[in-house]
Amino acid sequence: MYFYESHLGGNIYTTDYEKTYDELYCEECGDSDTFLGEYDTWEEFIKDLGTEYASYDPEFLAETAGITVDRLFELNPKLKEDYDEYYNKEENNERPT
Repeated sequence: MYFYESHLGGNIYTTDYEKTYDELYCEECGDSDTFLGEYDTWEEFIKDLGTEYASYDPEFLAETAGITVDRLFELNPKLKEDYDEYYNKEENNERPT
């Protein structure tokens, strides 16, 4: 599976083939979707997620991957740590980094 992040709202989606740049490019806004990688399963993708996804709603990520939030954090404990830190800063009116 090929994983992409949409330039419209950042949704993550998959295809069974690697898209060309022309398929990823949006002529209306001049932006394009981002290739995130090739993985055999959603679980492999979740394990590889970096801290840049800590701002994503874990329920959104879990639902998109077809797993529970508990499983999401089990697969990627660092994501849980980063998520907690990100939202604790937001709740304390600090600017998340």
